[in-house]
Amino acid sequence: GNDSKGCDLKSTECHEEDRFPLPGRETPLLAQRILRTDAPGIMEMGSDEGNLPALSKQSWISATVILVLLSLASKVFGFIREILVANYFGVSSDVDAFMVAVTVPTAIGGVLGASLGTSLVPAYTKMSARNGQQSANKLCVSIISFATVVSLVLIPILYYLSETVIRFLAPSLPETTMSTAIGLLKLLSVLVLGYSLYNVQTSIYNARQHFTMPAIADVLSNFFVIGSLVFLTSLIGIYALATGLIIGVYAVVATLLIVMVRNGLFGFDFSFGTKEFKEYLMFSFPIFLYVLIPQLGGIIENYFASGLKEGSIAALGYAKRLSDVASTLMAVNIAKALFPTFSALSSEDRIGELRDLVLKLNRQIVIFFMPFSIALMYFRKEIIGMVFMRGAFGVQALEMTSNVFMFYVVGFIAYVMVAVFFRLCYAFSDSATPLKAAIVSVLFMVVGNSLLVPVLGITGIALATSLSVVVNLSILFFSVRKKLGGLGVKSLARSFYLSLLCGTVPLLPIMLLERASHLHFVLGVVLYFFVYFSLCWISMRDELRAFLATIGTMWVKKK
Repeated sequence: GNDSKGCDLKSTECHEEDRFPLPGRETPLLAQRILRTDAPGIMEMGSDEGNLPALSKQSWISATVILVLLSLASKVFGFIREILVANYFGVSSDVDAFMVAVTVPTAIGGVLGASLGTSLVPAYTKMSARNGQQSANKLCVSIISFATVVSLVLIPILYYLSETVIRFLAPSLPETTMSTAIGLLKLLSVLVLGYSLYNVQTSIYNARQHFTMPAIADVLSNFFVIGSLVFLTSLIGIYALATGLIIGVYAVVATLLIVMVRNGLFGFDFSFGTKEFKEYLMFSFPIFLYVLIPQLGGIIENYFASGLKEGSIAALGYAKRLSDVASTLMAVNIAKALFPTFSALSSEDRIGELRDLVLKLNRQIVIFFMPFSIALMYFRKEIIGMVFMRGAFGVQALEMTSNVFMFYVVGFIAYVMVAVFFRLCYAFSDSATPLKAAIVSVLFMVVGNSLLVPVLGITGIALATSLSVVVNLSILFFSVRKKLGGLGVKSLARSFYLSLLCGTVPLLPIMLLERASHLHFVLGVVLYFFVYFSLCWISMRDELRAFLATIGTMWVKKK
């Protein structure tokens, strides 16, 4: 979630920003202004404030291209990392232990950093406009100091309570797996500081309107994990994965720190009692709750999976990361890049334009991700087999992971749309609705797991998660619809049903093909999408043209 504003110090125009920014390196080449007449809020900041390099704000399309390309690079190396994990450990109890252990510091550091970082952006831009950039920089230093102090307090607590935490979160783990998870958590507890600082740092970059450097740093982190797996696994087993993760996270933090130091955005200031900082913390609290609630999802899944057979938590992890790649790579990055435009249109009361943009965006999401979802479900075994099936990842692991993956993909389109609609709520300065939606969806997830796991086993966990996302989307959708004075529900429903029909029909000729080799798989995928888009051209020509026009614009911007 996010509720943040970016302000042009020269024109005093204010625009909302996104929660997980991807800044850009401050060099003449990447700091060029990318002008676009239909994207509000182009700014150049800092060229006449102190000695800071000029920083640029990009249109949502150009920002999307950067985010997608760098995310793609990150996902490629992330895939290599996951392939190595699957090769060395498969769906073993060691991976179960790691999944349970890493969830805790990731959740704590992520929630702390994301809530502080989300609040930082509006606070930074408002203070820049009101008191000047030096005061805004000082606020950043105070926030970094606060995140550091809180993290350093939490790390020893988590270390000494590792056994209590693991036994509470995964009470049904076998004793040997439980012991491994406890040891891993003690080591991984230091990630609380790393993740909290990373989130705050990326939000500082976001406030300065940069998009590239954290993404580059994220790619860098995977090198350390991969290197640790290759060179240390034979020596320390699953602890090699934990070691590489720790080194990678702190390498990212150090990389982002370099530019921050140059720009006076890093230091220590413990003035936490000022009026401005207290207001900032008060604003952060509801965001803290909103960020916290979704983190409970992974904990709930691990809790129910701990009572199933060995490897269940690992299978959930592999399947979920694979499904997350598909959604975050394109659509979530589009939502991130669109957030400033959403907020600018909202703040300028251009509701009609915003409604048209949202309708167009969601129809295009449906057109693209409906066949993508169906293809992922149908070809799930081929995909997971190509990615993971080697070494310790055998036939049983393939069967478990592919079944879980199918049920995660059921909620694929809903997950993508949630990324858009919760940002729309924040564009209207509505932080209550996303929080309510998150709470209701988590409660639904608990009930769903309780009912489905005894019947469906591990696949019940994935199905409950997907259904909870649909519940989340429903609450957000009706709230945004009310704010926009309508949202073309009939038009969206028409696109949905036509896309579903066009996505189902191509399976008929695909079923006649053999599925015995990678070549058959590739031919099947090509045939499927060719038939799908051919049918779309017949039944949804206007929507498909709009989709292709957007892709074409993104390509032109990239060039």
